[in-house]
Order: sequence, then structure tokens, then C-alpha cells
Amino acid sequence: YRQKLANMHQKLRLSETDTLFVLPIIKLVPITIDIEQAVAFGVEHNPLLKRLAIDRKRSEIDKENEEGDNAFHITLEATYGLEKKNDMFTNLWEQFENSNSITLNAYLPIWDGGERKYRVQAEELNILQKDLEMVEKEEDIRKDIRNSFTSMNEYYNRSIKMQESIKLAEEIAKVKIEQYTNGIVPLGNL
Repeated sequence: YRQKLANMHQKLRLSETDTLFVLPIIKLVPITIDIEQAVAFGVEHNPLLKRLAIDRKRSEIDKENEEGDNAFHITLEATYGLEKKNDMFTNLWEQFENSNSITLNAYLPIWDGGERKYRVQAEELNILQKDLEMVEKEEDIRKDIRNSFTSMNEYYNRSIKMQESIKLAEEIAKVKIEQYTNGIVPLGNL
């Protein structure tokens, strides 16, 4: 405290004999907060919820991939072109052969013992788990915001009561000092 007081004297260019009193004035300005808007803002802009939504989308993609694995599918390939089959490069544009082809491949799984079905179910459970995580985290965010709002209101009310107590103590001190200076109250009661 002494060092800070000496620094303050130096900054204000006061002599060491000057007395420096700092009377703090605390002014509390009440603000209004819409709790529902605060909750909506907190839920909408929370990075953890956004990450969980991305993870859920990945799980949906994984489920679609699992549904496609070992499933019936057909591929059709078609090519059209010209081909030079000899190694001579002379008359390249004159002596060529057509190179057209169509290929049809089909994959029909006969039996996999239910493996594909269980993999798809596992991915569906993963999606449900992500949904539950998102709901749980959203509820936690809502509770935290409401608790913070309640705490802020309590601190504000305490601060107002403390200000009123300080004013009352100052008034009592002024009255007692005035009574002492008038000789009504002895020094012991001050």
C-alpha cells in the first residue's frame, strides 16, 4: 500500500507531506437481461454443440456407407474410342481400329450371417448416442446460463444492500461526530 501511495504521489507530483484520500464512488447500473434470449444465444453459438452436430452428421454418413457395403449393386462401364494396335507410329491417323466396350458388373450378396444388418444397427445406435449427447449438453448449457443469471441477480441485490449499509453507516458516523462536537455524546460512545 505504501509503495502504491508513493507512486501515486509521484504521478500526481504531490509532495510527501500532502495527504491523499481516494473516496471510491461505486455506481451500480441495473441492466435488463432477457433470460430466454440469453439461453437461445448460448445454445446457438456454443462450439461444443456445433462439434457434436458435425459428429452426428459423420455418424449418419457412416451409417449410409454401412448400408452400402455388401449390398446389391450394379456397375455399368462404357468406353468409346479409337486405338492403334501396332507399334508403328506411321499412318497413325489412317490405320486405327475402333475400341468400343460395354461392361456390366453385378454384385449380389447371398448370405453374410446378418453382419451388415448389425453394422447398420451399430451405426444407428451411434447416431442415437450423439443425439443424447447433444440433448444432455444443451440442457447443461441451459442450466449454467440460468444459474449464472440467478447468481448475477443475487450479487446485484447484495451490492445494493451493501451500498445502503455503507450510506447508513456514514450517516450514523456523521450524526455521532456532530453529537460529539456539540458535547452531547462522550468520546467513549463515539
